[in-house]
Amino acid sequence: MARRTKSKSNEATPGNPSPDPSLPTVAPHPFNQASADITLRTSDRVDFHVHSQILSQASPMFADMLSLPQPSSASQDTNAVRPVIDVAEDSKTLGRLLRLCYPIKKESLDMLDDVVPVFQAAMKYDMEWPVSTLTADLVSNAPRSPLRTWAVASRCGMEDLAQKAVESILKKATSPLSQFRIHWEEEEEKEEEDEDPIPTPISPLSLLKTMLDEQGKEVLRGISAADYFRLREYLRAGDGHATTRLLSPPNSPSPSNPTPERPALQDALIFSSPPPDTLLRCPDGLKIRVHAVILLLHSPLLGERLRAATDSSASLRPNRPAATADDDTESVSLEVDIDGATLSALLAVVYGGNAQLPSDCHALGAVLAAAIRFGMAQVTESAQGRWDSLSATSPLEAYFVAVEHGLTAHARLAARKVLERSIAGKYVPAMESGTALAYHHLLEYYQTCARTIDARMKAAVASRTSDFTRTVDQDRYAYGLSCSRSLQGPAYVAQTYLSSLGRTMDTDSPGVGCSFDLTLSALLGKSSSVWPRCTASGCQRYVEVLMKISGELPQVVADAIAEVQLEIE
Repeated sequence: MARRTKSKSNEATPGNPSPDPSLPTVAPHPFNQASADITLRTSDRVDFHVHSQILSQASPMFADMLSLPQPSSASQDTNAVRPVIDVAEDSKTLGRLLRLCYPIKKESLDMLDDVVPVFQAAMKYDMEWPVSTLTADLVSNAPRSPLRTWAVASRCGMEDLAQKAVESILKKATSPLSQFRIHWEEEEEKEEEDEDPIPTPISPLSLLKTMLDEQGKEVLRGISAADYFRLREYLRAGDGHATTRLLSPPNSPSPSNPTPERPALQDALIFSSPPPDTLLRCPDGLKIRVHAVILLLHSPLLGERLRAATDSSASLRPNRPAATADDDTESVSLEVDIDGATLSALLAVVYGGNAQLPSDCHALGAVLAAAIRFGMAQVTESAQGRWDSLSATSPLEAYFVAVEHGLTAHARLAARKVLERSIAGKYVPAMESGTALAYHHLLEYYQTCARTIDARMKAAVASRTSDFTRTVDQDRYAYGLSCSRSLQGPAYVAQTYLSSLGRTMDTDSPGVGCSFDLTLSALLGKSSSVWPRCTASGCQRYVEVLMKISGELPQVVADAIAEVQLEIE
């Protein structure tokens, strides 16, 4: 809510635009009645004429506001008939919310994007009846649509509702009467129409994947990666070993991105002689005085803006005196569209050199993104070097930070490093500010890479196995007469050891990632072959083939990963 004034609205009908576009439109019945004594004006400039008694009963917040003395009508437009309160919600959200408060027919809220804004507005205005009504509807709907219910709970910060939704998922997954199936099982059942197999339980994470395939990943929009991670961990652990909380505490900052006090650039870094002559302003209100020549040296883009601002200022005030330390109006001023903390950190590097580069991944990512944006080549190069080091040691953290700051290429490189480790059950603080969609895309990338690597390795070994089989056939007869076991070919290694490597890249259970041991000693160690003298030449060829396989597989893995494209929004 922004202000209380008195104003006049347009009367408009559906399909008939407002006579004066500069005036608000009046909402349809019942929010256009002459008996209403207050107006709520939405962000899209629609006026809802409502009754203060109903509004006061529904919302203690509005009751307190309406209890304040009303502005005198003498100083207002004589045509105005009721006070106006501006609200942040749009007309669709406010209309649905008010219908829950009025004794009239309620509008059905079936879509996720419909119920969440109304729920959030009801909580914002402390409307107990709408909140309890919506909660009851969602709780009753949880057994039928648990994923949607969890999504609403996550976006609205409703821990109890989230717990009920996830319990419904677990119940569906473990129940032998579950109506959910993995898709390939459904297809097999369709082909066997004469049979009526009893449904079998599936893993909760498999059920979650099925739900996401059916409902679409858009259900994850507006949810943090941390909440999505906790959902997966809850399902992976099962009800008896699940974490105590599913959702982040409301308004709690990320450990990697805390909400600091107003940042202050060290005075010693910005020299005072000559005095700073340019004022940089951030959207959050922070103002920092800097030297124009420093900006010109580091950023051609800011330099161009500075020259334009200087020319404009000079033409307006040709006899402008030198700026004083506390005089903002006498300085050349530039608006920079970055937050104060990032600007302070960026200027610290500009003035103080590489020693001032942040050691925190989140702060460094913000500085790197700002340096790239402003064309600061020297700062970008320095920040990139520090970033490469941090990304190598904590690629999962780097991935979420890079996505958050729009560093797409950096996010792809970090995701590639994530493949080298297990991802199942891995949490990083940046998930709190990261998005569930970014996490979901990373999990899909990991799974697709695992499948592609497995297929490419098997194909590579199969091609070498056929060569080995042809060359060793000539020894097979003599070998069979003198020995009790036959010589195993490279196919055995593919069927056992290499197949097991593919299973180590699993997003649902701990593994080792794609850091495979593909050395000759590893391949020989996993072979069950015996080495009889009668087939010395065959054994030699076997080792030669394994050497070739060992030399080729690292590139095969790299090529397989290169085939897969990470989706980034």
